[in-house]
Amino acid sequence: MAAAVGGWLFVTLQVRHLWHGTVHYSAGLPGGELYSHSLAWLLMALAGLAGGIRYASREIYGVGMTLLVVVILKVFLIDLAGLSGVLRALSFMGLGLVLLATAYLHQRFGREHRTGA
Repeated sequence: MAAAVGGWLFVTLQVRHLWHGTVHYSAGLPGGELYSHSLAWLLMALAGLAGGIRYASREIYGVGMTLLVVVILKVFLIDLAGLSGVLRALSFMGLGLVLLATAYLHQRFGREHRTGA
């Protein structure tokens, strides 16, 4: 769990560094940076889910699923709050497609995590 939190913190700080050249958080977060964090976290969550399935590890799979829930909440509560009109609709559709793909992969490959096998 400590490695997962450390990895998440490292990626978060790297995204901040790429946008600003520093990791100092006194400045606000521009929209592009917010979306970059969401994308990086989503990729980490999907990697966790894939690693959990690949190595049949409930712990890794659970960390990936937890991070996925955090990303979904962040997108709904923070990222989409600043959008309106067509961009908001497209963002909802994109998030819906990601959720559908994740649900499909969970149904297809995650059976052993639900049954305990």
